Amino acid sequence: MSRVSEVEYVDGNLLWNARGEVWAHWTVAAPTYQYLSDVKKRDYFRRTSLMLQGLPAKSMLLSLCCSIDGYSLQQEMADIAGWAPLSVARSGQLAAKYGVGYTRHYFVAACLAGSSQSFSKLASRSVERAFGVKRLPPSKREVASRRLEMEQLGVKLSALEMKESTAGEVNWMLERSTRRGIGGLQIEGGSGDGGLCNAGTVDATVSELRTKLPTANNFVKVDSDVGESFQTFLAVSGFPVDGWQYPGSEWLAFLDMWALPVDWCIRLRFVDNASALSKASRRKKNLFSQDNEYYSPEAVPASLKTLQESIDELESSLDSDPVTRLVEASIFLSVTERSEAELVESVGLLRERLRDFRLQAHAPIGGQTALFKSCLVGSGECREVRDYKHYLL
Repeated sequence: MSRVSEVEYVDGNLLWNARGEVWAHWTVAAPTYQYLSDVKKRDYFRRTSLMLQGLPAKSMLLSLCCSIDGYSLQQEMADIAGWAPLSVARSGQLAAKYGVGYTRHYFVAACLAGSSQSFSKLASRSVERAFGVKRLPPSKREVASRRLEMEQLGVKLSALEMKESTAGEVNWMLERSTRRGIGGLQIEGGSGDGGLCNAGTVDATVSELRTKLPTANNFVKVDSDVGESFQTFLAVSGFPVDGWQYPGSEWLAFLDMWALPVDWCIRLRFVDNASALSKASRRKKNLFSQDNEYYSPEAVPASLKTLQESIDELESSLDSDPVTRLVEASIFLSVTERSEAELVESVGLLRERLRDFRLQAHAPIGGQTALFKSCLVGSGECREVRDYKHYLL
């Protein structure tokens, strides 16, 4: 078995990784979206947009499932007005019948500015890790400085109701990566209060496999001290070409309420206006130059024309507002089961639901292990994160 994460130190909601980056984490108090009125939904969308505008260049959004037992379900239902007290057995029956066997936790993670290291230091640290040399904990002065920076960033993100994550919650996000589909780890069960190499010391064997045709599916088999699970990571690769319709396009909210527990991770990279405008101009030039490859304007595919119109609109939006940042978003969905056959069935159901929202998703061949690690907090970006970028404003 080997270590699955790059985390080396945790102090409260702050996390230091092997790349020299420092990440801050917040736990979001998300409402039960489908029960909100249209007015409150629009207000929540507005506040979410304001929060996103305050994020730094490298950030992550996470929606993670946590198994819930009959007693906990009973307690949650008792807190809802109109629900009579339920027996533990009855709660378990409801969980089995209606798929309420898990709850969700939402997190925002942000990489603090200026927290990367030079290539030589990264190479040196990589050698040290290979020989099992532990990193010295950050100094009290550095921790205090990073905590002040985190608190200042938290003010910018205060449009949404959220609190600083605890060290236990940060550890839980890491430890559950090898326990998905197995259970046995509640969110309160994350290890300790942080410390040197305490978080992320989760050992497991992660091997990439592929089922045979005709039900081909790429996945990873995770062997840990608590058992084995099979996990597939799908990259959302295509959005509706004619845009989103409201209401009805809130597909992430739908997945959050679906009986099948699906984790999702959105890796965000914000590009300043000048750099984004330069990228858009180069992309526009490349797309429009492809017209010359066809013998007549009528022969140009509709898909290419749609892309040309989109990039032209993007360039105009960036040019009209010099403050606007370009958002590069990579969206990944994770499904976990205890057997290969169950995984294939669940992935098939998920693909069907995504098609209902006119979405395309693929499980990259040869990239499942990399995505397993890239969807962990405090991790770096793999090639697949860059390959499946969506450009948003």
